[in-house]
Amino acid sequence: MSDKTMTNDTLLGMAKNNLTVAKEMYRLYPDDNGIVNLVAYHLQQAVELSLKHFFETHGIKYDRTHDIGDLCSKIPDDYYELFRDIDLYAAKLTQMESKTRYLKAYSVATREIKLGFDLANNIINKLTKLDVEENNINTLEHSRQVTK
Repeated sequence: MSDKTMTNDTLLGMAKNNLTVAKEMYRLYPDDNGIVNLVAYHLQQAVELSLKHFFETHGIKYDRTHDIGDLCSKIPDDYYELFRDIDLYAAKLTQMESKTRYLKAYSVATREIKLGFDLANNIINKLTKLDVEENNINTLEHSRQVTK
């Protein structure tokens, strides 16, 4: 793994950790079906935690669920485009969590792993950028209030 320290300070930090673990496991064991199933689980968790981070930082209540489709139903219309790809593949992402945990003979296809990496990377990058943008706006608004 990289020399960066993992952080669990935020749900987005936890999402990044899950993505990092998935990348490392897949790099080391791309042909081990058992490990690849764990990779799929961590990819689903990265997406789930990213969604929950968004909800928490935007004051949106959400249910305790691992179902990505259920979580996507809580996304406000103003932000839907940000999560559109996640919503389109919600069922597949949810299966990556549920089937890999409960079906002994289940094996995730390589194309699904690649899709999971793309979706997790994209949403984490988008939310990281959104957090910075919103923090900059809040900082600017605060500095305007202080200078009045």
